[in-house]
Amino acid sequence: MIATWDRLERRARDLVELDQLSRGDPELEKQLAEERASLAKEVRAHELDLLFTDPYANHNAVVTISVGQGGVEAQDWVEMLMRMYLKWAERRGFETEIVDESRGEEAGLKSATFIVRGPRAYGLLRSEHGVHRLVRISPFDQIDHDRALVGALQLGHHLDQIRGQVMPAEFGSQIRNYVLQPYTLVKDVRTGLEVGNTQAVLDGEIDPFIESWLRWRLGKTGEVAQAS
Repeated sequence: MIATWDRLERRARDLVELDQLSRGDPELEKQLAEERASLAKEVRAHELDLLFTDPYANHNAVVTISVGQGGVEAQDWVEMLMRMYLKWAERRGFETEIVDESRGEEAGLKSATFIVRGPRAYGLLRSEHGVHRLVRISPFDQIDHDRALVGALQLGHHLDQIRGQVMPAEFGSQIRNYVLQPYTLVKDVRTGLEVGNTQAVLDGEIDPFIESWLRWRLGKTGEVAQAS
């Protein structure tokens, strides 16, 4: 890790020299901009490495999503959540395997279990363990009114770890709220992060929530250490 940061520091010094040489030279200025973007991306990636403190962070993740409150609509929400995580995994180039599905009688899923295989899959998805609450106008009812639906996500790093376990799905324990109507907002109740583009989130763009949770958790761990 020290060697990595030394290398990044050398790259930064090289960019300072290139900046001085590039003034007035369009080609060098273009090269400088590309190098800066590349360095910033690599630094950010290694910064995230420092946030993984769990000993199982590098393991694959076993995800189970189960229905909470809301009946048929909650089953639809479970299927939407599974799609969101499969899309997220696809974006990252991770492999996924659905190992169990329980279909609803009318729509959606009562529960689903799938494995995500990839670098730090478990460490990344730890942020998603908990209850996810959706608020929207029901597509199943004749009367337009807002419905609050609950889906519970349970996470493990080994399939046997979560088989036979049930995660409670009460309203008071949600980690994230997804509001589709009458306005659009996804808010993490732990970190306070808010995103207005709900469709992008449901299409798998959840990395901002994962990163903010990792930083929030590291800060909470530091507070506990200082207090002890």
